[in-house]
Amino acid sequence: MTIEEFLGGPTFRYVIFPAFSAGSGILLKCATRHDSYAFFRKEDMAVGPQLMLTAALTYVIITTDRARELSRINDQLKATLTIKPLQTQQIGELQAAAYAASQPITLAAWLLLCLMLLLWGTVTIVKRWGWQSEAELKPMLGIALPLGLGVLSLMIVLKAAGR
Repeated sequence: MTIEEFLGGPTFRYVIFPAFSAGSGILLKCATRHDSYAFFRKEDMAVGPQLMLTAALTYVIITTDRARELSRINDQLKATLTIKPLQTQQIGELQAAAYAASQPITLAAWLLLCLMLLLWGTVTIVKRWGWQSEAELKPMLGIALPLGLGVLSLMIVLKAAGR
């Protein structure tokens, strides 16, 4: 297996990358805690909202790259339309490419809206019902549910990025 096959494969995209993202967020929380406290606390696993925000921001970058590609195609189409006689086959190909490039951009607004609503809803749930005490999160509503939703958000964005 080549590195390209490994990085482009579903195991890396949907298992290793999301798990590494969650693990690195947890490790970062542990590493930045003052030395006088325990290295690890269960609250360190509460990285779900950060993963959701990372997924949303990553998708914004992916969408801007797609928008640049669409702009490039439109510029080519505009230039091709000025050539006489008209190159009908090339114009048709560029129109098809512009249509194909615009579809993911149209859907991006909806996916970003869903990601932001999911983030807002998750934060609200954690804030209202996720705390066991002033300093301790509940295992399910405060940690596991947000973490699972954060990993799922990353998987959805990675799936959408592949289109």
